[in-house]
Amino acid sequence: MAQLVIIRSDYQNMELSDIRIFSKVAVLGGINAAARDLRKAPSNVTLRVQRLEHDVGRPLFHREGRRLRLSPEGRTFLAYADRLLALADEAKGALDDKTPSGCLRLGSLESLAALRLPEPLARYHENHPEVKIELETGSTTALCERVLAGELETALVVDAPKDARLETAELGREPGVIVAPARVESIKTVRDLAGLSVLAFASGCTYRRRMETWLGRGGSNVPIIELSSYHAILGCVAAGMGVALVPAGIVAAFPGRAALSVHPVAKSTELVIALVWRKNHASSRVQALLKVLKRPA
Repeated sequence: MAQLVIIRSDYQNMELSDIRIFSKVAVLGGINAAARDLRKAPSNVTLRVQRLEHDVGRPLFHREGRRLRLSPEGRTFLAYADRLLALADEAKGALDDKTPSGCLRLGSLESLAALRLPEPLARYHENHPEVKIELETGSTTALCERVLAGELETALVVDAPKDARLETAELGREPGVIVAPARVESIKTVRDLAGLSVLAFASGCTYRRRMETWLGRGGSNVPIIELSSYHAILGCVAAGMGVALVPAGIVAAFPGRAALSVHPVAKSTELVIALVWRKNHASSRVQALLKVLKRPA
């Protein structure tokens, strides 16, 4: 008689330390690199990964010789693993949160990361060297979603959405300007953009939304070209491709400034800079960051 064997994954036996090792292997791309970072023997790391795979009942990696590549199941599990680890760190910090320590997962707009963060982060590191800072950039929409999901502890954004689950601290205002090729003498209305495209980040970017508002109905026929960095946007503007609405500080720092013309826009395009975090989750790490961001340079 054929024997029916039932194999089930024992999720209740999963250990957080195994999940942390799995995440490290996935991020660093291999057992040896993870072992060096964790200061563990490669054989121990291998054993822990295999035990986790046994616990979840799925292969988390494809093995190609000595190389490891995340399986589809591994990619799915990694997203949850990162959230579990962030929540565990948050829980640990909540029990003893007087002195900043651990990992500060910080999000920021690219422009703010370049213009507003370097000096405050240097002070933060000097004051709290025991805190590891992980910085990621993205749009305001994406960053706030990641804060709510627990993937980021806090984020520096502009025009934060009104969400009862978020707390915000205003840090100032960011003026926006329209940049165009140097030959463009004046931009007052959409008609002044004849023959030019709008260069912008993908949907979700606050400056793009403001530019689309400025264009209004009359700008429905103006093509929008999506680029992934301010350097690329300003470079393409300098080459004559189109115009863009960008933070004024980005223009001042652009090495090809002479190839651009800068056009002020209505004061209503000023954006509110704010630090956001999940409501009732202002850890000592976040409070210390807010302190250095508010302190004059």
